[in-house]
Amino acid sequence: MSASLTGTGHRLSNLANLQPFNSLQGLTGFMAGGLSDLTVSGTVSGRSMVGGVAGYTRVAMQQVTSQVDVTGLG
Repeated sequence: MSASLTGTGHRLSNLANLQPFNSLQGLTGFMAGGLSDLTVSGTVSGRSMVGGVAGYTRVAMQQVTSQVDVTGLG
């Protein structure tokens, strides 16, 4: 994801990204744009580079809450 995303206070619930043999898992696998004002909850699993919001990011996040159960196998 390279665009900026503003959640405007919304909550994304019940995220289910269960790909135990793939890397770069989360709401988005790779994030190059900004993210702000969002809450995410659910479950994510992957091999490596796994996160509730992003598997890998190069940007700052502001007012982002992750209540995601994360499992990395690698």
